[in-house]
Amino acid sequence: MTSVKRRKLLVVAAIVAVAGLLTVSLLSGKYQSALAANVTMCQNDTSYPTVNVGEFTLQTNRWNEDATPSNFNLCITYDDASASGDFEVTTQTGTAATNGGPTSYPSVIAGCHWGTVCSPDNHGMPMQVSAIGSIPSSWSVETPSSGKWNASYDIWFHSATTSSGQNDGAEIMIWLDTRGYSNQNENPPGTIRPSGNIQAASFTAAGYTWDVWIGRIGEGIQWNVISFVRQNAPGGGNSSLIGFNAMDFVDHAMTLDCPTGNKCVLPEWYLLSIQAGFEPWEGGVGLKSGSFVAEASLFSDPMVVTDRQTDDGRPLVNWQTPFDVEAQGCPNSTPTLVIAEKGNETNPDPLNPKSVTITDFTETPAGSGNYVFHVGELYPMHGDVTYTITFPAGCSTPVQVIEGYIDPSGKVRTTAGDPVSAAIVTLYRSDNADGPFTVVPGGSDIMSPANRSNPDTTGQDGSFGWDVLAGYYKVRAEKPGCVSPTNPDQPYVETVVYDIPPEVTNIDLRLKCDDSGGLPVSVTKFTDWGSGYCANVQVTNNTAGPVDWNVEFSLAPLGGGTIYTFWNAVYTQNGNNISNVHANPAYPWNKTLKPGESTHSVGFCANR
Repeated sequence: MTSVKRRKLLVVAAIVAVAGLLTVSLLSGKYQSALAANVTMCQNDTSYPTVNVGEFTLQTNRWNEDATPSNFNLCITYDDASASGDFEVTTQTGTAATNGGPTSYPSVIAGCHWGTVCSPDNHGMPMQVSAIGSIPSSWSVETPSSGKWNASYDIWFHSATTSSGQNDGAEIMIWLDTRGYSNQNENPPGTIRPSGNIQAASFTAAGYTWDVWIGRIGEGIQWNVISFVRQNAPGGGNSSLIGFNAMDFVDHAMTLDCPTGNKCVLPEWYLLSIQAGFEPWEGGVGLKSGSFVAEASLFSDPMVVTDRQTDDGRPLVNWQTPFDVEAQGCPNSTPTLVIAEKGNETNPDPLNPKSVTITDFTETPAGSGNYVFHVGELYPMHGDVTYTITFPAGCSTPVQVIEGYIDPSGKVRTTAGDPVSAAIVTLYRSDNADGPFTVVPGGSDIMSPANRSNPDTTGQDGSFGWDVLAGYYKVRAEKPGCVSPTNPDQPYVETVVYDIPPEVTNIDLRLKCDDSGGLPVSVTKFTDWGSGYCANVQVTNNTAGPVDWNVEFSLAPLGGGTIYTFWNAVYTQNGNNISNVHANPAYPWNKTLKPGESTHSVGFCANR
């Protein structure tokens, strides 16, 4: 059973044996000393000796004054040069009734034990539960195959950042190994068990399955006790919890109901200390604590994975480019990411979305609490945005918010507002607003790795975009058969000069095109077998100059279907709409049509 009360610790060390060698050597003109010594610290009365070793504090901590015999004596031996507070129980004459608490808790302390004894390094504590991202930990023990005891990793919580005595929040005990343990609530004679009652559901973490016990104890000040007892513990030998996240146990405790009617651990409480040691009822000589690591860590700030930033340091993404958002939270959870134009955290209009909820994520590795959200294209969202990451209730992770910017580039559309797909868009740059402007070379690192194609072609919705370094830019758009709405003799349109940064939003380039993309196109079936058909495609250049043809047409008049082969051309199919039909770049013999010339030997077959 865990402690009914733990006494305040007085910083009084009773050093009873020293064995070692002091050496002095001359190195680079400086004296250095090294003490390799085993030191023994004992408690045989009502004093509670402690000693600082490395970054930690060691304590004997006899707290159960009802334990017998009256000549109780507890000694631990340690290496005062140890960096991790290693120690071994070398004397333990006390005994305690197995239906009550143990005699003592010799242990190593990280943080502040009840505000009285604090380790030289605070190991990230105190820290509010809601702010804890992880508690990376490691502990190894050696235990004897006799006696009745546990090896317990102990976590303490309090309602404030400090305490002058007993912590009033909760105590989480993780029994890594135990001898004489019973998983029965009635506590059979001669067996030991934690406080409270065992729960029906076990818990799996750190590579083991654990019995879960819940209780509430204390005189005057009371606190919750949540104990995790390793199932099938060896009861002697070597055991370890290597590289585990103790926050896994805290997160689970936050989902459990305690006798107070609240959850067993509350997010507004503070983590004050983490300890690792042994609770002996009988025997205990040979209990040995090896390497111990415990460090409370804040959640890392979430991050938008992008190689661009605004002048004020906010992440900058393009509305056409998929990207990732990384965040930390409680393990094995189901967080959500909401990306919203500022002031529009919710918007029900699917045709003009100003917010989007992302639930596509991976946790890598599983159970680590490291999440990566996978975000697709954000068009038409743009401008100032917030990224808000929320974890489910019961998880200690706070809401995480990033402010960012979405950089749309633009679209090419017809004068009627319809998108122009497969239009050729070319990016020009200059170091001066007045030029001269030159084409940015394809593959240049002036453009981000997201798109280094220049010239490029517009997508099905007419969209295009590059992410670029600072400079002066303009964009030209053209497509065979399309002209400038204000100058029919000009086969392209061009933007004004943009000074970047700031980012350019909502570029809207308009071309005057007919429905076929500028050139007459005829599609004629030459065979039909009911479940499919084949057709010839003929494009005619009715302009006064040579044209590299690119057209679109519909399968609806032919009965619809899905094209499965197309000869002497390439295409894009979206339902019945066949677009971006042009000469095959691998065999461009029919790419350019002279005035009055038509394509030949172009066609396809489709299944209905």
